[in-house]
Amino acid sequence: MEIEATPEEEGCGLGSGPFLFSGKPPFLLGTVNLINRSAEKVKVRSLVIGGSGLESHRTRGLNKANEQMPELQPLHVRVFGRLEPYHQTDVRAQLTVDRFTPPGEYEAQVRLGDEEAQALIFVLENHKLRLTPNQLVATAAAGQTITQTVYITNEGNVPFNTRKAVFAPLQALNMVHQSLAIALDEEGHSGHQKFLDRFVSELADNEVQPAKVKLEVQDEIIAPGETKRVEITIRLPAGLKKKKTYKSKITFRNATLGVELDVNGAAGKMKGERH
Repeated sequence: MEIEATPEEEGCGLGSGPFLFSGKPPFLLGTVNLINRSAEKVKVRSLVIGGSGLESHRTRGLNKANEQMPELQPLHVRVFGRLEPYHQTDVRAQLTVDRFTPPGEYEAQVRLGDEEAQALIFVLENHKLRLTPNQLVATAAAGQTITQTVYITNEGNVPFNTRKAVFAPLQALNMVHQSLAIALDEEGHSGHQKFLDRFVSELADNEVQPAKVKLEVQDEIIAPGETKRVEITIRLPAGLKKKKTYKSKITFRNATLGVELDVNGAAGKMKGERH
């Protein structure tokens, strides 16, 4: 790594390292210790860091387009701070790396003029998935099997296994509120125990058997930067009541796919909606 010092920064030097940076890509935050050996105030805008093996957020697309890996360029570090004359202080700094940088610990070197200091860079896991669509709505009959295609994009820096998807039980829309209203109306004046018994009875009456969910994808692992097509098949329980709307969700780590089923006894085709 080598710094091209501007006239404004010629009187600056580095304090003792190591300097620490950490965070979820692309933005890693840290501090650097700078020394102003001049009689003037100095505003340091940026530094350059190298030897880390990290890729800049600007070079990934270029590397893919050329289908080759050129020599990694130094990374630029934004620095936020002014130094008083003959003053030494820690200043905030931001290192920007490629957003798909794998988590781990990296070592680098910071050099300012003839001075050099070590930097330790800690890239944290970033779990970030995007679903298209993120809401599925269907008109269906009890016992029907419905299928919908969803595209999952991994915008994080760790692979995602589709086996980790979790399907929540179907629940009648406003089931708790309706059960509570019925219980209050019929048993609300008969004491709290009868009210609670009636409330539990109403909840049980609205309970349905779990739906069976199947995810079909050519490869279960979605690597950082990949988008994969996933076929979601839901087999509805036979005990769903007509003229009711049931809601559920499928959780893919940090992303949630909402599911809404309108049961009217007639088979319908599932469709996707975007928010």
